Order: sequence, then structure tokens, then C-alpha cells
Amino acid sequence: MEAPKLYHYVKASGLVSPELLDEFLGRFESDDLFSVEGIVASDSVDRKHLQHPACLCYGIRRLPEAVEDAQSLDSSDASLDGEAVDHDCNVTLLDRRFAEFLVRGGLLNDWQVQQLLNGRTKFTLGDYRIFDAIGRGGYGHVFLGYDERGYVALKVLPLARTTPELTQRFLHEIEIQRNLIHPNLVRYFGSGRDGNVHYMVHEFIDGGDLRELFAKEGSLPVEVVATILGQIARGVHYLHENGIIHRDIKPANVLLSSEGLAKLTDMGLAVPFERNFKDPFVRMFEEGNLLECQIDSASKGTGRVAGTVDYIAPDQIRNPLEPVPGWDIYSLGCTLYQMLTGFLPYPNGDVKQKFRDRINCDPKDPRLFNQAIPFDLVDLLRGMLSREPYERIATAREVAERLEVWSSPEGLLSYLKFT
Repeated sequence: MEAPKLYHYVKASGLVSPELLDEFLGRFESDDLFSVEGIVASDSVDRKHLQHPACLCYGIRRLPEAVEDAQSLDSSDASLDGEAVDHDCNVTLLDRRFAEFLVRGGLLNDWQVQQLLNGRTKFTLGDYRIFDAIGRGGYGHVFLGYDERGYVALKVLPLARTTPELTQRFLHEIEIQRNLIHPNLVRYFGSGRDGNVHYMVHEFIDGGDLRELFAKEGSLPVEVVATILGQIARGVHYLHENGIIHRDIKPANVLLSSEGLAKLTDMGLAVPFERNFKDPFVRMFEEGNLLECQIDSASKGTGRVAGTVDYIAPDQIRNPLEPVPGWDIYSLGCTLYQMLTGFLPYPNGDVKQKFRDRINCDPKDPRLFNQAIPFDLVDLLRGMLSREPYERIATAREVAERLEVWSSPEGLLSYLKFT
């Protein structure tokens, strides 16, 4: 029986020892899946990436009962060379069956197999071995990597989108993070270049993000939300003390560790706050919910608005070239409101309508959606979501201090363990 093409790709990748791969091929040819577990258990190859908590929260995904096409292996098109995966490659039924066999046997994960089926055999960036694709942002992919010091998250600027403008933005993000160290900010370790691919290295957070938790659980208990947002507010206060506005605070940018720590990530839109600053993002585009575009007179804005539509402050729309800490306070308020009620403060309409609403109207009373929200917490939300910046709560430190009344680090840790 001729070996599947995938066998040769796996061999070339170095992900599996040749001896183990040959053993698997023999079991595959004899259709002996049930004895595969014994092979894996006795193998000396390091497969921590298949047992790591990332498997649970970032989805080292298992194959369905039958693999009918290569695309069903993985919905992610993230690749280390930044090019989109070619699902039209010449994959045979034999390759698909062998792919299923390798994943079910615990030898590889879905993302690795998908890359191999598309002819990719490179699974390194610099000194890091890459095990999985774990995230995708406005302009970069995030991968789970490993070296002798442990697991890291590597943010990669896709080669296919490496324009001078996006490269400038990537390098700007590196510069912003270089000297920032705070327990509630995802730690930046360094950056590098592998061929034509730029990447930066961050602390790996093993518990997923707040958006995922919210999507799974719906509106969250008051003590859980207060604990998470209180921690993030401390991180935001640290940024402000260092002269930096984040500009993109939202649930997807709040990562949760299995130890009960909340950490703010993604400094891609962060800028120093100073009047008439020079915006480093010269390329304007709209991608998903990430907005970087001109706002016309109908929404009462001029210049460039950078951020995520549902979390932008009214004064950020009116005066996008004058960044102030109040923008981040407002975004924190939007996140707090959503986590407590299950709804965005301004959920209706297109981008222009949402901007008009937040400029002209207050959000609905959050107790209409959740009567368990304490009245004092409603007052805090009103202060964070004030349309006028001079009426808004002045510092993230005050937000953190006021949230302490309802915070329970032990309660958060317990909640995360049972969700």
C-alpha cells in the first residue's frame, strides 16, 4: 500500500519522530486505531501541547466522526507564512483518513493537520515551536508557541498583508509595549523576524477571553464582573500614568488566566495622549467591527476614529485627534454594562446610527435587564458612560476602587473552575 502524501509532509515537518510516525502508519494500514493510545503513551516525544490547558480554551479541536473534505478539519486559515490556506489543494481520500487517524490518536492537532494537508511543513518562528493557531485580531494572527522557558503567544503580521502602513502599526505596537509591566497587562517579552514574517512574543494566558466567557454564560454574576473589570481598571490606570491611551478596551481584549487574573491585551491602537498627536495609523479601513475610517458630518465627527464601534466614547467620535483617558473609562463602562446586562449600551443600527445614539442619548437603565445589579453599581456605570467627558469619572483608579465593594477574587476563581 502506498503511503499517504500526508505521511511525507508530517515526516518533513519534524513534528513527530520518524519511528513513531512509521508505527502509526503501520497501524493505519491495518486499520488498528484502538491500539494507537498505547503507542502514544510509551513514546518519548514531548506532546505537552496536546494536554496543555490551551487545548480546552483555545480549541485543539477534535475531528468529526468522518472527514469529508480538508476544509472541515479546521475553520482557521491562519498560517505561519501569513497566506490563506488553499482548500483546493490535491488532497486524496487516503490523506483525509490518515489525517483523522493522526488526530484521533493524539499525535497531532487539527490545525497542524490542516497546515500539512495544504503542503506546509514549517512549524517554527525563530526559536519557537508552533503548536496551534489560538486567535485572530484586526490585522494579525496569534499562535501558541513553546521554547525551553515555556509556552508563549506569538502575534504574527501576515505576510500577505505586510504593507508599509501595517508594518508601521506593528512596530508602533512593539514600541508602546516595550517598557510596560503590570500584573493586569499581558506581558510583552520581545519581537523578531523570521524571513519576511514579523512577530512579537507575549505571555500566554491559558483561560480564554472575556468575550468567550460571556458567549458561553450570558450575563455574568455581579461579583465576577466587578472582580474582572476592577483588575482591568488597575491595568488601565497604569497605562494612563505612563501616558498611554489603549483605545480598544472590549471583552475580546480581556484575557483570563486559570489562576483568576484578568489581563488587558492588544496594544495595536494604543497611543500617547497629547493634543494634536500624530496618528501612526495612516491606512484607514473597516474590518469586522474594527473601525478606522473617516466619519462624515452626519455623525458630528471629523478626522479619524480608531477603535471598536460598540465601545467608542462620544468625545472620541467628536475629537478623534485629542486622545484623553476618558475614552478608556467609557470603553470600560460599555464592557461593564454588557457583562452585567447581556446587552450593549447602544445595540441598534449601523455604525452611523450607533454613533448618533451615543452622542445624543443615554443608554437604558441596566436594571431593566438585570434587577440584581446594585443601585450603587448603576451609579458607577452612569459615571463611566456619561456623554460629557467633564461629567465622566475621572480616573480608572476610582473605577477600580469603587468596584472593590462587589469584588471577590475567590468567587471569580471558583466561577472559572466550574465554567
